[in-house]
Amino acid sequence: MKVIEPSKEDFVKNIDEIIYTQEEPFGGPSIFMQYFVMKKAKEENCKVMLDGQGGDEILLGYERYYPAYLLDLNFIDRIKGVFNASKNSKLSIKQLILYIIYFTRSNIRIKRLKFKNNYLKKEFLDNINKKILDRNSKSYLNIFELQNEEIFHTQMPHLLKYEDKNSMRNSIETRLPFIDYTVLETAINLDNKVKIKDGWTKYILRKVAEPILPNNIVWRKNKFGFEAPVKSWLNEICQDMETVIKNSKIISKISNNIIFDNLDNHQKWKLFNIAKWEEIYNVKFD
Repeated sequence: MKVIEPSKEDFVKNIDEIIYTQEEPFGGPSIFMQYFVMKKAKEENCKVMLDGQGGDEILLGYERYYPAYLLDLNFIDRIKGVFNASKNSKLSIKQLILYIIYFTRSNIRIKRLKFKNNYLKKEFLDNINKKILDRNSKSYLNIFELQNEEIFHTQMPHLLKYEDKNSMRNSIETRLPFIDYTVLETAINLDNKVKIKDGWTKYILRKVAEPILPNNIVWRKNKFGFEAPVKSWLNEICQDMETVIKNSKIISKISNNIIFDNLDNHQKWKLFNIAKWEEIYNVKFD
């Protein structure tokens, strides 16, 4: 087994390379983690890799799927479902209720987006595509519709695009068994009661893995994604980020006066990523 532990130095050294590879701005540094895996595979002369992309979308692995699952239940089972979901995940009952309210109400999501990104000029904030958010929020009322939305329109398309570019850049062919059409069709047509059962996400996959893996892995509750150590990485380039953002013609065009220290790390990365993309590809903004 090969373990990859990218350092802060690796991150800094490869910023331009990975933004160049992706060809457009992307939401967070987790893309770097996948790139480093592909890079190591190339060094090990591994030409083909299996990847777990799509498992969460077809088997309801994300906690944001709870609202659709709970709303599909009758009243009594819904009450039980809330307690089970809280018991078998890292979400409290209060958080679950807030998830239901937030993900099924596009007007709340739009207001939150505008509030969090109020450094953008009003003319650009007003261009938020409300139809996409309306459609996405409505899909939370039905598990099948939500899966269809994420597999074909929102989540999977951009995840596959990131992976395709990271792998091709390193001459790697990736294969994705979870989204083989027979697996996908079978998974999304399962009864909702086994997609999430007693509050356990990806229940059927956990049962399949139970005879193979230790229980503390199979039944773990603290799910997290392919996370990068964002805080320590961005702290390493904090001053450079501020300078690059301030020098960006695109950002100055679309934003009001940005107070860098008032931004959270997610916002800092997104603006920095846009500015670096602009610099690397010599992008002009008319």
